[in-house]
Amino acid sequence: MTADAVFLVWLVAAGVFGGLGWWIATQRRRSPWEGFALGALFGPLGAVIEALMPEGEPTVYRKPTPTTPATPDSDALTPAHLMAIAIFVIALVALALSNISSHG
Repeated sequence: MTADAVFLVWLVAAGVFGGLGWWIATQRRRSPWEGFALGALFGPLGAVIEALMPEGEPTVYRKPTPTTPATPDSDALTPAHLMAIAIFVIALVALALSNISSHG
């Protein structure tokens, strides 16, 4: 197995377990980034660690007014936006590493 194939397998596994950690974290009302980092860095063990951590606080929503809809108190990006950013960053890292390995 070449180094590029090993890296590709590692990258796919990091994405899969990072996504699983993200999902577990959102189900347990914890930071999705925390779940993604644990899953991506530690694989299945990271997903299990995230699942065993205590639940977070429930999200508090503001009352809607005639001019504004109900929104969470935080102005954070939606999980879909954050996942798209994570995939973009992973793709950039993979591209950079493939260029480094092909030139050196």
